[in-house]
Amino acid sequence: MPICSRCGTESKYTYGTCQRCKDEIAVMKRQKEKDREDAELRRKQLQYLREQEKIQRMQEEEQEEIEQNKLYQKNLAKLSKTYTEFRSYAKDRNLTGFLFSFYNVNDDYSDLVQQKSKLFQFLGNLISLDKCINIDDYGVNIKQDVTLSSIHKLCASDSAAIIIKQQDGPFDNLLISKFMCIKYSKTQGYENKRIPIEDFSYILFLDKDELNILITYLKEYEDNYLLFINKKKEIKTKYSNIIDQKLKKDIKNHDRVFIIGIAVLFSILLEINLFTNHSSSFLFSIYSLFSPAVNIFCSIYLSMLVHYLREKNIEDFNTKLKSSLFEQMDTEIRSLI
Repeated sequence: MPICSRCGTESKYTYGTCQRCKDEIAVMKRQKEKDREDAELRRKQLQYLREQEKIQRMQEEEQEEIEQNKLYQKNLAKLSKTYTEFRSYAKDRNLTGFLFSFYNVNDDYSDLVQQKSKLFQFLGNLISLDKCINIDDYGVNIKQDVTLSSIHKLCASDSAAIIIKQQDGPFDNLLISKFMCIKYSKTQGYENKRIPIEDFSYILFLDKDELNILITYLKEYEDNYLLFINKKKEIKTKYSNIIDQKLKKDIKNHDRVFIIGIAVLFSILLEINLFTNHSSSFLFSIYSLFSPAVNIFCSIYLSMLVHYLREKNIEDFNTKLKSSLFEQMDTEIRSLI
């Protein structure tokens, strides 16, 4: 009898492999094919996911680039405006000209004044240390005799920087790679290298011969700044006096109403007492028995009610008055900036 070449069993109907082995081989082939198809499907799914991640990453990078470009254009517009103003200032005085600007200043005038104050302090430190700075065609060099403490005074904080324009390109291009920065760090001392412009709260642009111009401008600008502070104090004092006068006048009027109200209440109680004294009714005789306590209670209660209404009216008037006048004061102060 023939023997199966795969499992070794005897079979009288077939040669080579038996039917059971043939069925097992067919099942194994089908399973192998299925595994290959599943592997191909997983590979395609993984490839699809990778492509989707790549597309998403590209979209995020594109969106980030758009946002950075918006920020860049915003800063560029701000710098261009400042650049024009200061070049005009320099041109009127036959000077070479210079530019400085500061960032992260919102619309609130108090923050604006605070930022200006910080900037003046920073620039004042710069002027007092101008002999420690050597500006030449290669940028800015810190002289060897400058200590870390003087560098700290120079920069005032970790968010301050001096940015020196190099001589090989116009300002309009505003290529950050063309700016050399000096940044002071409390932990690392100072660094003289290219630093992204977004790292700083405010920055200072200087050309080779612009320190003297800066000093000249600051003297005039500081006078205007002090004038602004004085004007602001005058406006606040004026509106404070207006509020005080109107409040005093309103309180006097409320006091008159309060006194008149109390007088009317007592006169009403007096009429009731007179009426009960001349009445023979049993109810009125009972009332007259307790009338002293009733009169005291009514007087206290009604007096407290009138006093509460008086205070409430004064408070409402005070709130509305201050709200209205503070808006006017804010508008007037903003017009000075």
